[in-house]
Amino acid sequence: MHQTDKQSLKAVILEDERMFAEMLSMLLRNISDVNVCEVAHSVAAGISACATHKPDLLLLDLFLPDGSGLRVAQHLLREINPDAQVIVLSGEADNFIAPQWLDPHLGAIVDKASAYNTLLNPIRQMMGKIQPYSLTQNPRDLFTRREMQIFMLIGEGLRNQDIAERMERSVSTILTHRRNITRKMGMSGSRLVRAATQYRVNFT
Repeated sequence: MHQTDKQSLKAVILEDERMFAEMLSMLLRNISDVNVCEVAHSVAAGISACATHKPDLLLLDLFLPDGSGLRVAQHLLREINPDAQVIVLSGEADNFIAPQWLDPHLGAIVDKASAYNTLLNPIRQMMGKIQPYSLTQNPRDLFTRREMQIFMLIGEGLRNQDIAERMERSVSTILTHRRNITRKMGMSGSRLVRAATQYRVNFT
């Protein structure tokens, strides 16, 4: 078997929609130093793929024919590679709340409908190939619809509790989306607030 350069990012894709999985595979192969080791379509196949390849990155669908893709992520992180990163693929990305054990390893939550436009940035960030965010970049190219709503409210100066009340969501849900915004932009705290405020001034 061909040996991958030790500095390359080994990736496993876990997705039961085969055409979508192939699109993801082609997309990742366009990134230099990313090696797509295997595409799996079930929990059982995903666990086997992770055991074989010991990936640095797992892209997973939440809903698979034989269970939740989170089972594969949990097995990977606890039994195989505790430093791996996970990107969650979902048709309902706005409603996903990461379990506590996954949160430190969560690279991004990507809506399947916009995966082509939003997937490359977090992977390149993991590899240190790009600056996380530039104020010349439109956040709409990075965020899901719900994340964009929260980003705009951050720009209004609202706190998490205020945003939760405005959107009629729990604070924990807002925090999950805010962490995803932070990961995608590579900034938090006052820097994130300034970026959100500047966006409101420059783009709205």
